[in-house]
Amino acid sequence: MGQQRAGGGENGDAVDGRIDVLCIGDRSSSGAISEAAADADAPISVAWTTDRRRIRTVAEARTIDCVVIDGSLSEHTHEQVRQIETLPVVLYTETDPANVSDKLLDVVDTLVDRGDPDDTAPFLIEKVVGLVSEREEKSEYALAQALARVDDDAACEGYQFLVEPDGTICWASEPFEAVFPLDAAADSGGFYERLVALLGDRPSAIRTVTRAQRGVDATSETVVEVPADDETRHFSHSAHELPDSVGSLRLEVFRDVTPQVQREARLELLDLLVEQAQDGLYTLDENGVIDFCNESFAEMLGYERTEIIGRHASKTLAEGELEKGQRTLRHLERTDEESATVDMTFLDRAGTRLEVSIHYTLLPSEDGSYAGLMGVVRDITERKERERALEQYQTLVESAGDPMYVLDAEGRIELLNEPMASFFGREKDAVVGERINELLPEAGGERGDRALKSILGDESRTFESFESWLADANGTQRLYEVTVGVIEDDEEFVGSVGTLRDITERERRREELDLLRQVFARVLRHNLRSELSIIMGNTEVVMEELEGPSRELAETVLERGRRLEETARKARAIESVLDSEAGRTTQRVEQVVDRAVTAVEDEHPDAVIETDGSPSLSVRAHPNLVVAVENLVDNAVEHGETLATCDARVEVESDRDGVSLSVVDGGPGLPECECKALNQESETPLEHGSGLGLWLVNWIVERSGGALGFDHTDGRTTVTIELDGDPESGPD
Repeated sequence: MGQQRAGGGENGDAVDGRIDVLCIGDRSSSGAISEAAADADAPISVAWTTDRRRIRTVAEARTIDCVVIDGSLSEHTHEQVRQIETLPVVLYTETDPANVSDKLLDVVDTLVDRGDPDDTAPFLIEKVVGLVSEREEKSEYALAQALARVDDDAACEGYQFLVEPDGTICWASEPFEAVFPLDAAADSGGFYERLVALLGDRPSAIRTVTRAQRGVDATSETVVEVPADDETRHFSHSAHELPDSVGSLRLEVFRDVTPQVQREARLELLDLLVEQAQDGLYTLDENGVIDFCNESFAEMLGYERTEIIGRHASKTLAEGELEKGQRTLRHLERTDEESATVDMTFLDRAGTRLEVSIHYTLLPSEDGSYAGLMGVVRDITERKERERALEQYQTLVESAGDPMYVLDAEGRIELLNEPMASFFGREKDAVVGERINELLPEAGGERGDRALKSILGDESRTFESFESWLADANGTQRLYEVTVGVIEDDEEFVGSVGTLRDITERERRREELDLLRQVFARVLRHNLRSELSIIMGNTEVVMEELEGPSRELAETVLERGRRLEETARKARAIESVLDSEAGRTTQRVEQVVDRAVTAVEDEHPDAVIETDGSPSLSVRAHPNLVVAVENLVDNAVEHGETLATCDARVEVESDRDGVSLSVVDGGPGLPECECKALNQESETPLEHGSGLGLWLVNWIVERSGGALGFDHTDGRTTVTIELDGDPESGPD
């Protein structure tokens, strides 16, 4: 047990201005609390106990004004606190408010996040002083109200009159006669009838309404609206029976409540504005309990208003946010600032995180002390998401290797990267805000405007690319591929984005390759073919006159010439395929296979080629499909091992996905390295002449909209062409 103090008054009443605090806990923060108590404006005495089970005994044995529960919590803490519910109780703990039971929150007056006691102990002492002062002020106020109600009506000044049983007004005060002229009275049965008679010359200016005032029966007090002195004044009327000793007179009292009525009207208007506000509004009492909120705030968190009013604010906050809110509160209390805005994270009813911006305003009491706060809450979840998206977008723009810019709807630069700034020869900050058309060459700006108009006129397109020669800050002309895209928000055009890709070297290489291809084609088409014809013709003549090794050499020359002629033929076929703009046509598979096999058999009379009796199927393919099949069969016969009964076999299968045409040899008709070269679409050394023919096959299949596959299972080589079937031509 901590220090003892003799004397004192009843529990809960500070003695001589001194506040006695009982701290129940493990004493780990005793030093910080004692130091904060010593620095407080009011004299504070702090005692300690570690036995929570004896809370009531200790509290009753001492003069205690407030109890602080310090440290960890248990499932029985709320039961222990109930033993001293007549005293103010502060929960000073590191436990996350979300994990504090509702039972415990219901029996404590407020909760202070413990955190670092050196930082939070002064705030704890402020709360203790406020709670004790509040208890004393409420007691004094209740007594004053009770005394005031006794003589409130009797003490009314000004507007009074006496009424006899027959309704005659026998006396009235001067202020009353000034507002209600007695000479206009008429005999009538009741007071309000007499009142109407008194004001009969102004019937449109008076009406009577009955209101239930707080704590007063509606029938005992009436508010009357009366025109007076060029303004409407409001009087509260009440009747009082007098003692029998004065006869059967009744005292009628009017009290001017014009300011109160006007204030209530303003409050009603304010209530209407609050309820119709789209932002969430709420107020907290001095202990952090929500004592008011509008519908917008309740809906924001997924509650009914009745469910959320009365809850401690910590129950609506994500983990760690209570300390942020209390830090903001301490800042406002220690400075001259009346309000502050802070971003926080709430939890809705389903536990979903809700990012909000809160504008805090302190609510002072009559003596200027802290009495709570008002919060104006705006859901900024979408704004935060947009900010994160903008940050990601900005990172993307700034990390792009090509020059890149972002424009607003007026064509002014909002964002650009370093390559774009270098293109302009300016610093990035110096370019932001300028019009892109004033920075780019005239041709580039006009092309960009036309591209944007084209995109905005076609909902199916979001970007457009064009090529343009542009000069950089040094005057160097380069060819750029400019890509322009639109930026929309809720289908409204808000800006555009553009990139510049330098394609000068790419275009130069393309032109060089095109020139080389033209030269190569002329050589293959004319020079090589003519020269080969002469070489092979002369070789055949010479062979007739040679014998032995000389003849074998001549035969080798002739064979190499034929291979070279075949290579030239394939090259011309490739040129024809690449230059052709022919579309797909419908072709009978059996006719394609027959023509291809016949052509190979003419070249290889001894070859045995099997077909599986191709069914009557039709496919959609490039007109040179037969060339592709012929090359595959020729390669299988010339370079593959024989199968059991033939040199090569052609197989055809079909399903609802299309038609598969396969050429099988005994392997290895196509080395795997050449198949990989096709898959990688890269230039690799080819093992033999089949490589050029394989590229020819690949390009024909691509232009047929098909796919080329390879399989090397069981030592065999199978090359498969997959094509779309003709939906209008099925099997006969």
